Amino acid sequence: MKARALGKAMREQRRQLRRQLAESKARFRAELRASPRFQERARRRRRRSLTTLMMALLLLLFIDRCECGPAPLPPPAPKPAPPDAGVARAAFPRLDAGFVAPSHRAKFGLEEPAPPVWLDEFRLQVAARSTKLADCFRGVNRPGALRWSTGVNVKSGQVSDHALEPVGEAPGLDATRRECLIHALSEPTYRLDPKGIPPPSTPVRVSIVLEF
Repeated sequence: MKARALGKAMREQRRQLRRQLAESKARFRAELRASPRFQERARRRRRRSLTTLMMALLLLLFIDRCECGPAPLPPPAPKPAPPDAGVARAAFPRLDAGFVAPSHRAKFGLEEPAPPVWLDEFRLQVAARSTKLADCFRGVNRPGALRWSTGVNVKSGQVSDHALEPVGEAPGLDATRRECLIHALSEPTYRLDPKGIPPPSTPVRVSIVLEF
């Protein structure tokens, strides 16, 4: 799937979510005006619906960057020059004869590897599960973000070895929410097209930030 088609699909999903949110708000106001005796019950019911739609919209809008592979190691610190052990430099004869001037060598830049061709499809399919993921955050009083790291088997579409880490001041996850998120992110399996490139034999580690 081309990048333009992916962007168009994500924009259409955003418009649908905004339209559903506006319709839910309108129905919520109409029921409050028509049935004052059940205001409290309707308020709780519509508040849950609005919370679910808002979380779904946030998850779709703020699925962030993907990090593939480990971060590059920092360059090693320069070694200190060895001491001269008290021997003066003038004690050594100059070796002007036969001195070879340093030659300039070509610089070889290390380019970062390009992201996998199936990465956009994977992110779009994760965004399509935003409603299921929002159900796992019911009862959370403030927004936050989680970093989801997993191994993706491109051939089978299965994900494994999950890691869910809060980002910034996001609230932690209890066992119930963690199990809910892993199930929503794992089932059903993903359908990824390697675009004619032979898929790797081992899972590819990716990382996605989910905001709620």
